[in-house]
Amino acid sequence: MSRPCGSAAAGRTDQCGHLELTSERLRFHGALDVSVAWSEVAAVERVSPELVVSLATSPRVLRFSCYAAPEAARGLLIVRRLVDASHGPDEQAPSSTSLSRTSP
Repeated sequence: MSRPCGSAAAGRTDQCGHLELTSERLRFHGALDVSVAWSEVAAVERVSPELVVSLATSPRVLRFSCYAAPEAARGLLIVRRLVDASHGPDEQAPSSTSLSRTSP
């Protein structure tokens, strides 16, 4: 899903790799692997053609470049569902209210 040379760290250190969205977590496979459980995601937004993921317990922000804005939009929808699904049906996902879409 991510561009082979997408950003994967807050310091804008570009890393080549692939973004994997599983039912358990977000994983970035590259020179430096990153793995984040959905429960750790505070917010996600699309900043045309990037997905920007903020973490709940850290000031760290992860940016993932996609090939195009529509791909980032699809990624945003998938991430929203996975974050919501990571919380039980009786528990409201605290991050679901902060997940927002940025207009292109």
